[in-house]
Amino acid sequence: MEDNGFPALCLICFVSFMTINLVHGDLSYSFPEELNRGSIIGNVAKDLGLDLKEFSSRKARVDLEGPQKRFCDINMNNGELVTSEKIDRESIC
Repeated sequence: MEDNGFPALCLICFVSFMTINLVHGDLSYSFPEELNRGSIIGNVAKDLGLDLKEFSSRKARVDLEGPQKRFCDINMNNGELVTSEKIDRESIC
């Protein structure tokens, strides 16, 4: 019987898929509106399980869709996600 390598290929694809999902690192946070500028929402480095050196080398960022205003920033020195301005839902929506 000829071994065509199909089972090995399936295993490689599965491991690759699982690794991509683990490395991607999506996070979401919920927080009350109208927090003052500079309020801490969460610690991205801690929540991803990274030390600060590793965190800053990965160049984390807040991704936006479209030409939206940036309401949050990441402090690369300590990993904190902070508000960059007061967020008022009534004025945004």
